[in-house]
Amino acid sequence: MPAVKKGDLVLLSGASGFLAVHVAKELVAQGLKVRGTVRSKAKGDYVKKVVGDNFDYVIVEDIGTDNAFDKAVEGVQGVAHTASPFHFNAGGEKGDPDEILIKPAVNGTTNILKAAKSHGKDVKRVVITSSFAAVVNNRQAGHKFTEDEWNQDSLDQYEKEGKDAPGNCTYRVSKTLAEKAAWQFEKDEKPSFDLATINPPLIWGPTIHQCPDPKGLNTSIAQLYSVLKGEKTEEEISKMPPGFLVDVRNVAQAHVQALLREDAGDKRFNVSLVGFTFSDAVEAINARDDPAIKKAFPKMPTGIKGDKSRKGPELDATRSKQVLGLQYLDFETVVHDTAASLAKRETEEWSK
Repeated sequence: MPAVKKGDLVLLSGASGFLAVHVAKELVAQGLKVRGTVRSKAKGDYVKKVVGDNFDYVIVEDIGTDNAFDKAVEGVQGVAHTASPFHFNAGGEKGDPDEILIKPAVNGTTNILKAAKSHGKDVKRVVITSSFAAVVNNRQAGHKFTEDEWNQDSLDQYEKEGKDAPGNCTYRVSKTLAEKAAWQFEKDEKPSFDLATINPPLIWGPTIHQCPDPKGLNTSIAQLYSVLKGEKTEEEISKMPPGFLVDVRNVAQAHVQALLREDAGDKRFNVSLVGFTFSDAVEAINARDDPAIKKAFPKMPTGIKGDKSRKGPELDATRSKQVLGLQYLDFETVVHDTAASLAKRETEEWSK
């Protein structure tokens, strides 16, 4: 199916989010125009100031509401759906995860697809931000996950434990069910557009979204911020589980290339740089010896060696390189740029 071309208009949902602002910048850099959905005028004005004249916005207060995107999709040629909750604050005493997390994720995804089918007669492709959480199962170290795999383990755990399931499980369920709903929609409804999904792990990198205080950090970066602030002991850091990492700028490029490249249609894309531990991250930051980071975070731990034998499974990102042409930023650059961005905000915004 023909892909989106330069000069086209792309609808970007959740445009004020950490990832989405980078996606908006990359869309404009690649010669596309952007219509973002935001929850308030203040958020929209902030993003427009960051992105520039080829960005405009419409207000969608609740993406889970029926017909939420009907007007927004009119006249657009492509859709990048990044709006979805990312937190672990559901389950047990925190509330019903089905209502707090799972339904909003699934309904937001199906609502934008329904709108694109019914009111977006010019839409050629929809790219959806999914997650590695929809791919990985509880596999041993050394297993390499490809896009052919789905996270059945979390679905089974949630079916068994219900609202008592831990927050990381319910989050993974929300991403898995939302992505499955998208592919099922395409199969059942046979819209005139096709789909692609982007499945990133932890996303770090520069923070350029509106973030008046650290509470506005996305969940992934908030973990690193707590480490930089000295809120975790070196022993706690050394025991933090291994994970996968990718830079937000690469994830933004993946979204845009998935819109622009014809052969990206009907594909899932793992986007991942490397497996890592937080001990690795602290070592990389200290190795750069950046005075600005040291000044902002005087309690930042040093000298953590960690357990280099604690390696998790791998996430195979070969398809993203071959089809989307991604060239990943190296680990040291990703970690340093994330810490440097946090240091700048800590010094110039949050400490005042």
